[in-house]
Amino acid sequence: MREKLQEAIKEFNQKFGAECELVEVKEKSFKVLFKGHICFTCGAFDYFEDLRETIEKKIEKEVYIDSYEQMDDGSYLVTYSLEKTQTKREILTIFYDYSEVLM
Repeated sequence: MREKLQEAIKEFNQKFGAECELVEVKEKSFKVLFKGHICFTCGAFDYFEDLRETIEKKIEKEVYIDSYEQMDDGSYLVTYSLEKTQTKREILTIFYDYSEVLM
C-alpha cells in the first residue's frame, strides 16, 4: 500500500503545487504532512479531502480523515484511516505582518 500512497501523493503534489509527504504507514491508517503554500489558504481542509479522494482512487478502498494537527510552522499532520471515524474540523489561520520588513 505504501507505494500506491506515494504515487497518489505525488499526483496530488503535481496537480496542486503542494509539498505533501507520507510520514507513516500502519495497518489501518497513515499520516501525511501537508506543508507549503496550501497550508496558508482558507480551504486547507478541502486539500485534505482532495488528497483523500485521490488516494481512494489509487488504492480502491474508502479512506477517512481521522484527525489533523496544525504545527507551529503552519504545516498540518493529517491522519487518514481505512475505518470510518468522526473528525472535528478546527483550522488556525496565521497572519504575518510584513509591514515593518517593507519599510
